[in-house]
Amino acid sequence: MKRKVFTYHKANQDGLRDGLQKLHDDMRTLQDASAESLWTMFKVSVESLMNTFIPTKVIKDNHKKKPWINNTVFLLYLRSR
Repeated sequence: MKRKVFTYHKANQDGLRDGLQKLHDDMRTLQDASAESLWTMFKVSVESLMNTFIPTKVIKDNHKKKPWINNTVFLLYLRSR
């Protein structure tokens, strides 16, 4: 299965910072908004900024290899059998 991951080290930090500052300023003006509407606005805006300023790549997800099973754990498992 393939999935999209963000490459954070290649992000446009200045554009992301400016977008977050604009979001902060916009949210400060909405004094009477409900918590639900503010959360939705924040979530949608941050996802949009991430898709705009952080590049992505598609990786192949390997289901056979579990990330919590390293060589040491696997050897202990084999010894216990």
